[in-house]
Amino acid sequence: MTLPRLLALLVLAIACAHALIPQERESGAVQDLLTAAVERSVARLGREGGFAEEPAARIDLALRLGPLGRALHGLGMGTRVALLEAALERASERATAELGPWLGEEAARFAPEAPDAVLRGPPGAAALAFRAAVEPDLAARLRPAAERAVEEAGVAAAMARVREGGSRLPLPREVSLDPVALVSERVRAAFFTVLVEETALRADASDAAAAQGFPPTTDDRGAGERAGRR
Repeated sequence: MTLPRLLALLVLAIACAHALIPQERESGAVQDLLTAAVERSVARLGREGGFAEEPAARIDLALRLGPLGRALHGLGMGTRVALLEAALERASERATAELGPWLGEEAARFAPEAPDAVLRGPPGAAALAFRAAVEPDLAARLRPAAERAVEEAGVAAAMARVREGGSRLPLPREVSLDPVALVSERVRAAFFTVLVEETALRADASDAAAAQGFPPTTDDRGAGERAGRR
């Protein structure tokens, strides 16, 4: 191989490497942003009281039971509904906590095709891109986690008391509620809602820090990449 040809190939290799560096940096920024946001989202929802205290996570079982819930409350059996709701919240918290490590691993290796577009997108864009990537696998993992959590949280006993109360009504009513499906639905919806909040909060904090000339914190590193390019 002649020297001019070798030099041309070397120049081409260096150019390709320089072209890849920004994309690798931006992918790392997305991963950092999501890893911190996922960790915080799981901490908010997977703790005791997480689903009772987070507005996006509340189950509002009385509304879901409709006329049956109102009838039980009206006849002094509202405590049965409240106890079932509390058991479903505990199950949701446990299922979220169980999924936390896997969600963290997925966030750490998430590599969108256009990381720059994700970073420059509207608040929560990273969370929405992450949801689209992991939701198929999440569905397969969530139901078994929900089944275990429902069993451990005492949902069956609480359901039995609500069913018994429904049978004692002047017009007996069946309890048409699938607790595993409900827990799965609430965990999925609440987690991604809170994840959007967390990614947006970190982006805003990083933007504010960059505007004042401060380096981003570890949690805000991903958003800091976006702010630094503005």
